[in-house]
Amino acid sequence: GIVCAVEGLISATTLVWRDAPMLYLVFLARHVSGEPTPDGLETNAAAFWGLDDLRRMPFDGQNAFLAERILTGQAGLLKPFSPSAWHPMYRTTYA
Repeated sequence: GIVCAVEGLISATTLVWRDAPMLYLVFLARHVSGEPTPDGLETNAAAFWGLDDLRRMPFDGQNAFLAERILTGQAGLLKPFSPSAWHPMYRTTYA
């Protein structure tokens, strides 16, 4: 239900879930318009939360870790390397 502007990549994490390797990417996005609305399929609740809300909720794990760092200004965008620094098949590499 919202429109956002993606500002960049904050985190790239690998994990194993149900015996399958997963790549978990988190992007920083700024709200442009609209209200958070659950889609009833993949999302059953949607809302804007601030740092105080986050700290009052039973919310843990990687999402809470990243959300707290983003909201306290401790997270920064990963910077892309120039594509010329890597093999031509790779479009963008962040580090």
